[in-house]
Amino acid sequence: MMVFGEDALTQADVDRNTKALHVTPRPPAGRRYGTYAVCLKTGTMAAGLAGAAPVLSFRWGAPDGDDTGKACLLRRVSAAMNSLGTGFTAGVGQFDLILASSFTTADTGGTATPLKTVPSKNGGWPSCFADLRISSTATLSAGTRTLDGFPVSSKLFPVTTATNFVHLATTDLFTATRPDEQPILFSANAGFIIRATVPATGTWNGIFCLEFDEALPTMAMY
Repeated sequence: MMVFGEDALTQADVDRNTKALHVTPRPPAGRRYGTYAVCLKTGTMAAGLAGAAPVLSFRWGAPDGDDTGKACLLRRVSAAMNSLGTGFTAGVGQFDLILASSFTTADTGGTATPLKTVPSKNGGWPSCFADLRISSTATLSAGTRTLDGFPVSSKLFPVTTATNFVHLATTDLFTATRPDEQPILFSANAGFIIRATVPATGTWNGIFCLEFDEALPTMAMY
């Protein structure tokens, strides 16, 4: 059984008995210039990290050349955390993902990720992100940015005194990977940070994975 769209030409196949629509899921067409994924690992984070310390920073920058108007569509951010040789005081850890606007000067400290090392799922590299960095042993220092008053996402997890132990297995802080989910849209001089709060005394590593698209803002809405 066939049904037709408003132009009387577009067709869809529908089951004759149940009227269920037959579809083949795929990424939306004509929307993206590139799809990218990267995982970053902190160095050995020293004991005594202050609460709500920025440990990852992502700033979308001004476009180059013919890339005027390209935006970032954030699809997924995940986090994981493990203790190392010095155990924590038992307690609760927290990661917050906080959006940043008026992000005109990048954060400093840690380790910056060169633009052309961010892997693409379909060739090339992103042309517009200005800075992506992760902590080495301590908090990042804030650049020029305005943070939202509340996180867009937070994750709480139990932390024990165990050493060399995974306290948070890989967990999504944000996800919009299905066609019916709207990603977070960043234009130039916008982005986000991840803040960490962990119990006292412990040394640890964090792993943070990002997936994002490069697209025109007008192509970002479905």
